[in-house]
Amino acid sequence: MTPDSPLALAAEEWITDLTAAEMERLRKRTTLTAAEEQEVCRSVRSIAQQMMLVPVSMWQGDPRLVADLFDLPVTVNQTQEERPCRS
Repeated sequence: MTPDSPLALAAEEWITDLTAAEMERLRKRTTLTAAEEQEVCRSVRSIAQQMMLVPVSMWQGDPRLVADLFDLPVTVNQTQEERPCRS
């Protein structure tokens, strides 16, 4: 996965959105210094990235999984089931 691929961009957007939402929830419940907030943000972002690894590692070229994960259209002409079996 290259940094500018649609999958990488969708993953980055998901990670950023999740991190922002969690940080907003935290701000409503507690007061942190700027340094503490930065450290928590790094941790939340790291956890979000780890959450992405399992589904993406299961992808193995199946465009339907990517479409399902990121609400994207299937971008290839053949789905996994339509491809001929390898001998």
